[in-house]
Amino acid sequence: MKKQDRVQLVMAEVIDHHERFKNSYFWAPPVNARGRRYYEEQNKREYADTYFTLEQDVRCSCKNIYYSADFSVNGVQINAGDLKKFMHELSE
Repeated sequence: MKKQDRVQLVMAEVIDHHERFKNSYFWAPPVNARGRRYYEEQNKREYADTYFTLEQDVRCSCKNIYYSADFSVNGVQINAGDLKKFMHELSE
């Protein structure tokens, strides 16, 4: 598998994960602390390369789920829309 193909797969997964969690504040978190920590661990994503860095973090409180994401290309912060455009340009 080429590096570009692998990068596209990672980016597609990151975008899907972002679309899933962008409105997660209104979801109900797991009931007990053990369940909340497990949920956080299962939904955390990190990928670092020489060209870009992708970090997604999910945190649970007793009442809410918090999602945060940091995307950067060549050290420049970008948002999810720019990441989608970048992925589209790679696929062409």
